[in-house]
Amino acid sequence: MITEQISFIFSSHFLISFQERKADFFEHLRVRLRENKGIIRERTVDYLLYAMLESILDNYFKTLNKLD
Repeated sequence: MITEQISFIFSSHFLISFQERKADFFEHLRVRLRENKGIIRERTVDYLLYAMLESILDNYFKTLNKLD
């Protein structure tokens, strides 16, 4: 298992994220933002943070299922 630290700087007008390694945890979100799909661009920054955290949690559950 490989661990990685992800940090967020969050304000009402912006969200900055830092990752230790290049990973594709957020690639589906990047595609949705680039192609203007879904509701991410219609919502505020807190929704983007929520979507990113949800993506991280989904990855945890996938890892736990593999370890089981």
